[in-house]
Amino acid sequence: MSWPPWSSWATGRRCSAGSPGRPGAPRLWERERKRRRPSPRGKRSRSRRPKSEGTDRPWRPEIRGPRPGRRTVARRWKLLGGGAVIAGALTYLVAGGIGDNLVYFVTPDELLAKGEAAYGAPVRLAGRVEPGSVKWDAEAVRLRFGLGEGGIVVPVESRGAPPQMFQEGIHVIVEGSLERGGLFRAHNLMVKHSNEYEPPAEGEPPPEVRYRQLMETGRPGGSP
Repeated sequence: MSWPPWSSWATGRRCSAGSPGRPGAPRLWERERKRRRPSPRGKRSRSRRPKSEGTDRPWRPEIRGPRPGRRTVARRWKLLGGGAVIAGALTYLVAGGIGDNLVYFVTPDELLAKGEAAYGAPVRLAGRVEPGSVKWDAEAVRLRFGLGEGGIVVPVESRGAPPQMFQEGIHVIVEGSLERGGLFRAHNLMVKHSNEYEPPAEGEPPPEVRYRQLMETGRPGGSP
């Protein structure tokens, strides 16, 4: 028996099973290592197709968004709490302001019908300026007149110059309170304007002249 002149067994070399005797061919263990090498971070490995799905359409893995964390929930509760506090404060201010500053609109007969409740309460009093009751004190800047309605006349005293349209016989509104002596002390005087123009009576001066006479002489007619 004679040995061949060259043999891979004799020299200690082993060729791969796939390509025996070819130098540089990939060995089995190298190919197995490459196949089992883990995928790098950041890349999504291919997911296997579930058996329940068919092969007619491509399958895509379901990607879910991040779950809300504790910070998001806490911020949501803070916003809700702040909104509730602001709404409560506005409700308190509106309700308290209306309750404290509510001013009633009454006539002299309705005011006196309240009895003890009429004294000292802020109220709006509406009526007609009684003829011959207007007195103007230029030095004290004080106006006095009688306000009547329903057969009742209430004396009114107001500080400051009256409106230019103020005169006897017109309807006015005064804001203030009734004192126990029967005097209504007003801090605001408003003239009720009518939509219809009424010219002055024959021989009666216009409102501008009557106002100037009131400021100069203290009486609408011009006689002191």
